Amino acid sequence: MALQREAIAKGFKDSIGQIKEMDKDLSGKEILDFLLNSSRIETLEKVGQSNAKVIYINENLEGKRASLIKD
Repeated sequence: MALQREAIAKGFKDSIGQIKEMDKDLSGKEILDFLLNSSRIETLEKVGQSNAKVIYINENLEGKRASLIKD
């Protein structure tokens, strides 16, 4: 499980770097917010396509972000 989280964090970090290269005006926080919201939407879509019984809790992530990037 730890390796999976590490891979996810690396993926976020790589994505943030790629997006910052395309638009230098975006802050790391804005990009990470976008990526986290996109991930939530993908998760909800996948849950909606299956017969899974899931309780989805939209946790407030403010203040819980890992320091993936430096603004």
